[in-house]
Amino acid sequence: MNITTYSIKLNNASATVGQYSATTGAGAKGTAALIKLQGPASLEIIDLTTGVAPKQIVAKRFGSKLLLAFEGGDIGLPDVIVDNFYQESGSTLVGLAESGKYFQYIPTSGEAIAYVPAMAESVTAVQALGGGGQASALWLAPSAAAGSMGGTMTGMTGTTAVVVVGGTAAIAGLSQASAPAAFPATVEVNSPKAPTHAATDATGPYINRTQ
Repeated sequence: MNITTYSIKLNNASATVGQYSATTGAGAKGTAALIKLQGPASLEIIDLTTGVAPKQIVAKRFGSKLLLAFEGGDIGLPDVIVDNFYQESGSTLVGLAESGKYFQYIPTSGEAIAYVPAMAESVTAVQALGGGGQASALWLAPSAAAGSMGGTMTGMTGTTAVVVVGGTAAIAGLSQASAPAAFPATVEVNSPKAPTHAATDATGPYINRTQ
């Protein structure tokens, strides 16, 4: 397994207030990154190999904690554990796309219960960059109320993973035991299961992206 190192910045609406390091498979080695929020924050994830955000991650809610696994990891042994995430309303996950804009991570299923700021207890979901782009990572989720996406997931329905990279969903390296059956390992670009809101541009495919 290739080991990738990630930087995780904690941002509020005006400044970066913390920074952590995490690696692929850290959870399996007992070295998961442990982050404890002391206020609402957007967690900006950066792949240090590419300089931009990983296109997909797996997230799970466990009580007030948010668990994260990167490609090649297992959500049962998460690479990142964020304590107090669900006690700090407005906290979310964001990443920089190749276009130079920042996007939230939103569920590839389009299900409201899988949206990270409002994720239901024990839900596990593949997340991808999507929604409307922002010029800065210094922002918070507009609402953490279930079903209120602040426009991020407008028009997204169904349970099929639709983000594609090179013709297939970029989740093959994640433990399939970690993902519900609703997230297939492979989704063809022209699959009839892929909703029309899936979009691709010159910088790569993202869900429901607006430039």
